Amino acid sequence: MKACVESIASAPGVRVELGAGWVTLRTDDPHRALSFAPHRGGFTTTRSASIHEVTNADLPLGRDPLVLLAERMHATDVDGIGMLTSRKLGTVDTAMISYDGVAAVCVATVGLSNAVHVGDEPGPLRGWGTINILCWVNVPLTDVALVEAVSLVAEARTAAVLAANFQSRRSERMATGTGTDCIAVLASLGRESQLAYGYAGKHTVVGHVVGQATLDAVSAGLGRWKHEVLG
Repeated sequence: MKACVESIASAPGVRVELGAGWVTLRTDDPHRALSFAPHRGGFTTTRSASIHEVTNADLPLGRDPLVLLAERMHATDVDGIGMLTSRKLGTVDTAMISYDGVAAVCVATVGLSNAVHVGDEPGPLRGWGTINILCWVNVPLTDVALVEAVSLVAEARTAAVLAANFQSRRSERMATGTGTDCIAVLASLGRESQLAYGYAGKHTVVGHVVGQATLDAVSAGLGRWKHEVLG
């Protein structure tokens, strides 16, 4: 299996690996993480977060996607956070931003077939597509700051989608994301003597690197998707 794994981005303490049907953000040491991923979501401690590619053939009628994801995670990364995407993982985009010793790496898979505006009426759409985001930061964050960082990633995602000027599939409003977007943020546990950052807003260094890395990765993915699908 190792022969099939390609490193597509790295920074001290973290690397992004692309395998057969999956992409993983993997850290050297355990990290504090927060996500709303379907596999190991919520607050957790982990060394990795993965996005697994799925096709219609993988999910025949009656097949539980969460069971499928758990099986995929068990085969590749037992302890990691896991997400699913229908996007071909050769199209994954990464970005890295550093400022004053604080660094962030963002991994994004982007599709807009499921695009909606926040507040649109609920219900399924014919097309499937999602924006999955894995974001790593090299400094420790308090749980409060982790919540703020996830919020900031979501805001950066929405800013990138609005700039792409794509209409909701549910209404006449412009899309702000998709109905199945997923976000995970991993923050270093740091050294014993290192204090955790208590804030990750837009006025902070953490907010800057996390926000800009997310904007860069998602914007690149949106441009790629629009070129491939819309021509």
